[in-house]
Amino acid sequence: MMVSSELRDLINEKISRKTAGVFFLGRGTDAREIRFDGEEFHLEDESSLRWFPAATSQCTQLDASQLDSLLALWHSETRNLDHLLAQETPLEEETRIQILKDHRVEVLVETFLLAGESFLFEPQDPSPTNSRPCIAVAEFQKLLAQKLLEGQQGDKTLPAAGELLVLSPGGVAARDENESWAFSRIAMLIDGFRVVEEIESDSPFSPSVTRHQLAMGAQNGWVYKTNFPELEGLHTHGIDDEQRKQILDQLELAIPMAADPIMILDKMLQLHISSGDSEGVCATQLRIVDAHICARDSETAIGLLENIITAQPQRDDARKVLLKVLVDRGEELLKGSHPEEGRRYLRRAIEASDDDQLRLRLIASHETQTMQIREGVRIASLLYRSCKEKRAIRLIDSLEALHPENEEMQRARIDFLLDHGEEEASERALERLAAKHATEGRLHQARQLAESVRKLRRKRDPNTFNSTRRTRTFRRARQLVLLLPFVILIMVVAKTEFAIQEVIANADSMAPDMWKKKASPWLRWLPPGPWKVGLENAAALVEERSLDQQRTYSTVATEALQKARNARILGNLDEMNRHIQEATRYGAGNEARKLSRKWQFEDQQAMQMREMVDAARKRGDLSEVRRLALELIQQHPANDASVGLMIPVRIATKLPANLIGESGQKVALPVWIDVEPYQSKKVILERDGRQAEFVITTEGPETVWLPAP
Repeated sequence: MMVSSELRDLINEKISRKTAGVFFLGRGTDAREIRFDGEEFHLEDESSLRWFPAATSQCTQLDASQLDSLLALWHSETRNLDHLLAQETPLEEETRIQILKDHRVEVLVETFLLAGESFLFEPQDPSPTNSRPCIAVAEFQKLLAQKLLEGQQGDKTLPAAGELLVLSPGGVAARDENESWAFSRIAMLIDGFRVVEEIESDSPFSPSVTRHQLAMGAQNGWVYKTNFPELEGLHTHGIDDEQRKQILDQLELAIPMAADPIMILDKMLQLHISSGDSEGVCATQLRIVDAHICARDSETAIGLLENIITAQPQRDDARKVLLKVLVDRGEELLKGSHPEEGRRYLRRAIEASDDDQLRLRLIASHETQTMQIREGVRIASLLYRSCKEKRAIRLIDSLEALHPENEEMQRARIDFLLDHGEEEASERALERLAAKHATEGRLHQARQLAESVRKLRRKRDPNTFNSTRRTRTFRRARQLVLLLPFVILIMVVAKTEFAIQEVIANADSMAPDMWKKKASPWLRWLPPGPWKVGLENAAALVEERSLDQQRTYSTVATEALQKARNARILGNLDEMNRHIQEATRYGAGNEARKLSRKWQFEDQQAMQMREMVDAARKRGDLSEVRRLALELIQQHPANDASVGLMIPVRIATKLPANLIGESGQKVALPVWIDVEPYQSKKVILERDGRQAEFVITTEGPETVWLPAP
């Protein structure tokens, strides 16, 4: 907020000439009158609070909770300063008077600041009976100068009312910890959606106080700016050194206030490149990398550093930063849920630095000893292939020191030494491992390791073992001759056991006669024992199979007849005839023919009863139809004669009523209706406009008496 030059000249003129009159400031609802008697200013209503008084927030006798209480009262109840101060804990009279005085000066200055281009001074004679509090010219001029200076600084920091602001982590802490009570209340409005103009309109403080607090927050690093309108018109090409220096200073001031300083740093980099300042280029490149790291964009930072090193291999500072970024990112991922990704960063750091400590850190990042050993052997192999034999062996020794009692580690170390031609070191390692096994009582493993040592030495010096070759050959031949009878006996016993096992295993699949012929020699000559018991059990199984074959035909015929009866009950005639034929094939022809004749007779009876039902229905004798139909259903429930059969039921009521048919036609009761067997039917009765619904079944008496609606 700035006072126009015309209004400032007018104020200075009237104060210097001590011209009494009235200042008419602002327009509409913001219009105010300020009386000036030549010496002092007088407010029309100095106690009415348009904004929360900044003088109250600056009072040292009020803590944050008391100020919050006053602010709540200002929002909800009263905006009279005297009444507002009386609601809180009583203040000292001197303090209360000072707050009222500071508030009057604040209201006066804010009124002039908000006047804009709408102002008028009308000379008038001073009123001799004016008893309202007055504001001295010196106090007014002092605060006005202070507000104008703060406004200039605020406009320099926040030049556009449409700027979008966000809180920094430090600003969030300052808001929550009430480091500045006024800023903490304004910071509650900074939500990433409101621009400066909206924050000023929603703030409980005056626009000048709000703009000053926002500017101070930006300078302290509490508030970040998302855009910089003051930098959009900067030209980085075709400028002299002095202009370039001014632009660089302006950019430096903007960087601490930027939510995303990368674009500003890019402009600085362009300025340094155009001016040929190599030191500035290097420093700005590293600052851009730091900005990406702060934004948790490590991949972009690493890519920039790699490009810098590729273009300028002598940049040791970039190499150090790259190494630190890779290690920090790797450690961060190792502590999180992506350990394999973290190991990938550590491997890149090892490639960039060739640091053995990082190699050990990579090995220790694995959780299991097996994975640590594998990683260590892999890294040592890479070192050995890079002609760094001593460092590779030293790394293997360090890995062994981590797992001194792990046998897998010992094996891996020996394999590594053998694969890379370190035969003497391999022999020493094998000897130590063999001695360890022998001490722990594992003699077999110790002998194997000793044999491996002998093989290695023979490979290095074949003449040492030529003298004992014939002795070893003779000793082995003698051992073979002594073992030959036992080998033959074992083979004979094994073949015999295999033959007996084959006979026992075929007892449930081979024909009984053939099995008995094959098993007869074994049953006769085999001595008592487990194999004899097994053969006898198999013979009993074969005998049981023979008896089962004899009982097969009668059993199948009986089952076929029973299945035919079940199919008859279910009305499945095709299934019934098939089972009758099956029973005939298996020797039950008489029983099958008897069942067929019996079922044929029942079918004839059922058809006769169905004809009687149809005849009674033609005569209209529905009582007889009901009786015959129920008898047919009960005697022949699954017969074809019962298909489509309907059972009549007589509906009657004691009072006159009508039955509404399915077509809506009304029929006077009593009346007969047809109901399917084992089903129900809904009927609707009507009498005098009232209806009732009932469910009728075939069960019960012939006549169903229903209550009239």
